[in-house]
Amino acid sequence: MRPRRGGKSNTQSGARSHSTVTPATAPTQPVSSTDSATGIRFQSSFDQIAVGIAHTTTDGRILEVNRKLCELLGFTAAELLTMTTRDLTHPDDRDQQDDLRHQLIEGERNSFSGDKRYLRKNGSTLWINRTVALARDKPDAEPYLIQTIDSIDERKRAEFELKHSLSLHQATLESTADGIL
Repeated sequence: MRPRRGGKSNTQSGARSHSTVTPATAPTQPVSSTDSATGIRFQSSFDQIAVGIAHTTTDGRILEVNRKLCELLGFTAAELLTMTTRDLTHPDDRDQQDDLRHQLIEGERNSFSGDKRYLRKNGSTLWINRTVALARDKPDAEPYLIQTIDSIDERKRAEFELKHSLSLHQATLESTADGIL
């Protein structure tokens, strides 16, 4: 079962029904509650996909997470459900995150994607690429955000090492009084 934030839900029954998650501008097509195979496949996909997934409120409170996100950040699901995406975001990336989320909520964009840094439970920084889209379970329901989070730590480390190596080579060339043939 997917970890979910307790308390009041966006649906009247207090539980989120299984429905296809689509952008706010697209029509939704609820999955039949009798189609348990579809629900099981959806649950399995959410839990086993190789990227982190979080459902959040439009103000960033985390509603639901998958196992991969917990693994990436080192938090338990219960811990993440008490947090906001702002809590996880590196301080230098917070203003940009707020601007993009505002544009999404105001309908200026359908989704956004980009690199940013998250803070792990142990205090280290994790570079991620995340894609965020606005969704609704039903046309009249409160919107929420679907976020996919993929670690790009290795890529960022390689980029840093390449830049460092190039700057060393450039410094060596510039400091050489005699030209190198």
